[in-house]
Amino acid sequence: MPHAIKTAVSLPEDLMKRVEKLRASLGINRSQFFLKALQTYMDEFPESGEKKIASLYQQIQKTEKKILSQFRKHSYKNLPPY
Repeated sequence: MPHAIKTAVSLPEDLMKRVEKLRASLGINRSQFFLKALQTYMDEFPESGEKKIASLYQQIQKTEKKILSQFRKHSYKNLPPY
């Protein structure tokens, strides 16, 4: 295993009880349990997927700006006085 970094996290007591029960039934220690859990979670978000999501958010922002600029033309500030 590559160099490991120790970290501390605070978890709700009920969640930790579930973790302890499951990891004991699997016969693994806490570090192994959390390592496997985090690896499984991270596999759901491959780096290429992260880049696609970031790109989509950028496109959404650009689209929103274009839409807002169109609405500004119709703003009450641009109406002729009555």
